[in-house]
Amino acid sequence: MKRFIPGALILLSVSMLGTLFSSSAEAARPLSRAQFLKHVDRALARRNARELAALADWSEWRGAGNPDPKSLRLVLPPSPIKRQRELNEREVLYRDGNGRSWHLVLQEPEGKPKRWSLPILTRSCPEAIQRRPIDDSAPVPTPPPPTSWTPLECWPLPM
Repeated sequence: MKRFIPGALILLSVSMLGTLFSSSAEAARPLSRAQFLKHVDRALARRNARELAALADWSEWRGAGNPDPKSLRLVLPPSPIKRQRELNEREVLYRDGNGRSWHLVLQEPEGKPKRWSLPILTRSCPEAIQRRPIDDSAPVPTPPPPTSWTPLECWPLPM
């Protein structure tokens, strides 16, 4: 049994999700934005990896040759995670149990009817940009395949 460490990110297994990763985002009846955000709020409050995974569209992820989504861990900030405010139609801020803000950018795939989905981020905060050598002699190392995902990014983004 793992102990809870205050302030630590929580890792939840997304394994054994079965058909939730197939095409549930495309197959389900489209939700209004308000309905979709209610589902997101509930899944974040419950820290429910299954519900959050079902709200994401994994087709581009699979098409890019990324690992099977069932093998990924869901990474969330400390609970409780509550909606703080809406920045615009696609951007929503959440606040975690430590008072830190998190940014959610709703995805809006092309096509009709309009279907909202969660973003699939491999890290919650971006890393520093790696600069390429001036002479291009040294190859840029290939990053390892992702092992986790999150729909939330740190906010404000680091400078």
